[in-house]
Amino acid sequence: MLDFDATDDPLHGSQEGAYFSRLLRGLLLPATLCFCGNIPLLAKLRDCKHDASDGTVEALQKIVPVIRRRFGRKVRIIVRADSGFARDAIMSWVRRKRSVLLSGSGT
Repeated sequence: MLDFDATDDPLHGSQEGAYFSRLLRGLLLPATLCFCGNIPLLAKLRDCKHDASDGTVEALQKIVPVIRRRFGRKVRIIVRADSGFARDAIMSWVRRKRSVLLSGSGT
């Protein structure tokens, strides 16, 4: 299972692309993460002006072939993501890959 999620990283400085969170009372930089179980496969800081899902298809295009080479064609790959990743480009890519399934985080 490839689990994609978005989070925020507190800043200790003044990097560009950050935003202020009233709830957390500080500057944050958005990040996109992908885990397989407890193994981190992707950790990407991004500008707050971009969608959380930006770069997901490109990440999948790199991650899935590596899994296939290591574990073979028969291994079942499920992309699990919350609604922030319910984007046409991601869902279309998964549909074209018949050996990759899509699952919402609530399932």
